[in-house]
Amino acid sequence: MWCLPDDRSKAVITAAEQVHCGGHECRMNLPETAIVFFMSKGTEYLAARYDAVELPEPFPRFLNRCPIWEIPEWKLCFLDGGRGAPQAADTVETLAALGVRNIIAVGMCGAFDDKLRVGEIIAPEKAFVEEGTSLHYYESIRASAPDEDLLDMAVNLFPVNTEPIVSTDSVYRQTFRKEQVWREEGAVGVDMETSAVFSISRCLGLRAAALLMVSAFADSPMRVSLRGDTVSRPFVEMTLGIMSQFGMKANFENGAYSAAFVPSAGAERVYNVEPDATAASYFIALPAAVGGACEIKNFADCRLQGDAAFCGLLSKAGLVDSFAVGDSLVVESAGRRDFPESLEFDFNDISDTFLTLAAISPLLPFKLSIRGIAHTRAQETDRVAACAAQLRKFCAKVEETEDSISITPHPPERLAEIAQTPTLVNTYADHRIAMSFSILASRDVRGDGRPWIIIEDPGCVSKTWAEFFEVLYTARSDSGALRVVAVDGGAAVGKSSVSKECARILGYMHVDTGAHYRTVAYALLGEGISPDDPAVVAERLKSVKLGTALCGNSARATLDGKLVDDALIRTERVNSEVAKFAAIAEVREFLKSYQRSMADFARSRGFAGLIMEGRDIGSVIFPDADVRIFLDADEQTRAARRAREGIADSIGLRDAMDRSRKTAPLRCPESAERIDTSNMTKDEVVRLTLSLILES
Repeated sequence: MWCLPDDRSKAVITAAEQVHCGGHECRMNLPETAIVFFMSKGTEYLAARYDAVELPEPFPRFLNRCPIWEIPEWKLCFLDGGRGAPQAADTVETLAALGVRNIIAVGMCGAFDDKLRVGEIIAPEKAFVEEGTSLHYYESIRASAPDEDLLDMAVNLFPVNTEPIVSTDSVYRQTFRKEQVWREEGAVGVDMETSAVFSISRCLGLRAAALLMVSAFADSPMRVSLRGDTVSRPFVEMTLGIMSQFGMKANFENGAYSAAFVPSAGAERVYNVEPDATAASYFIALPAAVGGACEIKNFADCRLQGDAAFCGLLSKAGLVDSFAVGDSLVVESAGRRDFPESLEFDFNDISDTFLTLAAISPLLPFKLSIRGIAHTRAQETDRVAACAAQLRKFCAKVEETEDSISITPHPPERLAEIAQTPTLVNTYADHRIAMSFSILASRDVRGDGRPWIIIEDPGCVSKTWAEFFEVLYTARSDSGALRVVAVDGGAAVGKSSVSKECARILGYMHVDTGAHYRTVAYALLGEGISPDDPAVVAERLKSVKLGTALCGNSARATLDGKLVDDALIRTERVNSEVAKFAAIAEVREFLKSYQRSMADFARSRGFAGLIMEGRDIGSVIFPDADVRIFLDADEQTRAARRAREGIADSIGLRDAMDRSRKTAPLRCPESAERIDTSNMTKDEVVRLTLSLILES
């Protein structure tokens, strides 16, 4: 839930404050009406044909300032609104802060209704919300609507269709199935901004409407030409290769691409999408970083992608050897010793992989120079600058130009010294930085198996490969060794939040054993069984079938092969009875073997470590855990935390039951590190816990 219920706290920053940032006072006083283009060349067209005046200051939105024009005669202004719902929100908020009260959004609409033709205009009567930005403004919203007066004005001025549309965040997950669902809702097309413009305008008290030109379902040939240089020719050719399956004919003559095609209206087609050669680059580089060999399946299908050449580049550098086995590519460490002092490579055509090589440069015995990467400065982040900033933490010298990066590594002994203290790698929310530096982190530089690099925000890899770390752990795990961290403590001491965060940072598997007891309690209560009858409980346990499912890096218990919704095991009834069930010896014995099996489960999934939280982990479940930590806090602090969570159970009563039960009572295990969290923030507890884990 992004928009928190009853959240009346002040925003960290507002558009009114943002426009005055940057060391100057914004003096813009815009007219009440603005035309916002979400299509290329819209502003150019209007500025060229009407008596428009470009304002001396750029439009001061947060995401990319841009020119803005005014037509004084019409008492309106116009600008490019950017692309996508987040930038649309930024534009609307900034316009509102500068005095605009009426917004006309002009953009493109992809159609999935065959009654529409290219060039037709839609004035949406509503826009279904399939983007996340609006959910920062409304706790729940299914569709947003335009201002009725502005919509009527558009209908009276233009020959338009007034049909519902849908606005989405994701271009590449607009599936045929989704289109069918949207059709059933009455939508005729899709864009990326309109629902956000409508919903945010309404939230701010503005009036908004939209005019969208249909850009799909051509019934006559459409010609597309690309003249001049392209940043990466392989990407263009890959696109043409896929589009050819839809009847497009293309050629490349005299340095220019030309293509003609007629998309079919509504016809579902089956076409091949190649495996991701860029994703394969991390595992091609893995043997170069850690030694050994790696098999990359289905690599032979990466025929169109320029990034498939990455393996050949590493082979040329003498870092790996490779050979094909059927459709697979087997890559192994070359073991070369006679490297030159420096090597230089042009990554223009395979720029998505430059980070993969650059990230392992601290391990290389030569100076590495990479050029042809200027265009990567405009991707998810400025990748050249971001890469340089992180490499300076590990390398002797890193230099960058607009189009290149040059890296001089430290001698191995100096890198080993640096590795004695774990280093945080900032990812800038960029999935490729996270994945690339994870290959560097896979090298056991310290020689003791302990982590020496911490990847910030590893979850950002979900953009392209949510299971990346699971696959990486499996690939690099060859000893079967597993570090076990036991975190014990009573209610509301911070076990769950701290354990989850530490597991996320370290890439360990996380297990909440409290949820195991809740799942059992939920199952038994659902059968009408009371914890006051231990004999009946013991008998019924024989038919309770628990399994395990991996959700991210958390192992969760399943009941009869199905995950139980977390809300169902945290109801008031379960809260009030779970401690009674947990006090029954048969329940604890039933769960003991299951919980101990989590180590094998983590090992089988390739995890290097397991963090398990509960009340008897260090004393009963894993008494020989590599690290044992006991979290505590005074009763008043814990009661306040519980209240903030909306849980009404008694801390004192729960403590008494946990500490007095005959089987596995709550206690601080011998030799465990005790941490009093009463006067500590979550971040402070996480940092202390991490230091104990890493130093053990």
